[in-house]
Amino acid sequence: MSVPPHPVLPMSQQELPAYAFVLRLAVGAALGFLIGLERQRRQSAAGVHTASLVAVGATLFAMIEPLLGDKGAASRVIANIVTGVGFLAGGVILRDGTNVRGLNTAATIWATAAVGALAGMGLYMEAALGAVVIVVLNTIMEPVIRRMARISRPTRDVATLYTITLSGGREVVRPVRDVVVQTVSDSALTLQALSSKPDGDDARSVVIELAQPVKDDAPVQALAERLAALPGVTATAWSSKEI
Repeated sequence: MSVPPHPVLPMSQQELPAYAFVLRLAVGAALGFLIGLERQRRQSAAGVHTASLVAVGATLFAMIEPLLGDKGAASRVIANIVTGVGFLAGGVILRDGTNVRGLNTAATIWATAAVGALAGMGLYMEAALGAVVIVVLNTIMEPVIRRMARISRPTRDVATLYTITLSGGREVVRPVRDVVVQTVSDSALTLQALSSKPDGDDARSVVIELAQPVKDDAPVQALAERLAALPGVTATAWSSKEI
């Protein structure tokens, strides 16, 4: 026996008026944009565009219940959002040698869907607080974890600390990071820190700190030459000190 399609009520007869639909959609999009800005600033694979779409999609799914007048739809829809966004987030996790990248971005996508779902259910304050917490955690946790890694990493076996500095356009940061990660995974070098900061209007300055148990300049010199050959890199220099 075929099941008749669920009747879609006119907007005037639905539990969710047109103005509320527009407001919830706008709040979801705005909060997704806010979260995406933080990821975009770090040149993540999922920036403003992805985060905004995830939040808007979750908002729309969460509004299915009041649009259809189906009281049992919310729990089913939210459960499917969690599952579906989990697959989407898994797509940005990459394994590079012994390193795994994209976990923070994947977690951010997953949490952004929750923010959108809250906005779609009309829980504006909770959605806004969730977005703020996501942005704050992404902003403060990276330097804290980097500092903890420096403190906890044993240094008694480290003989030489190398520092590579380079400058170039804003677009060089991600390729530089990829080359450094690949080099570290294939050598005895240990990545201590990698940071970038503005150096003019559209320029960035990148500082890379590497450690090695024995003094061997060849891998670092080769890495510096490889970085210097990247498009957009205008200058490179490296130095070493024994510790």
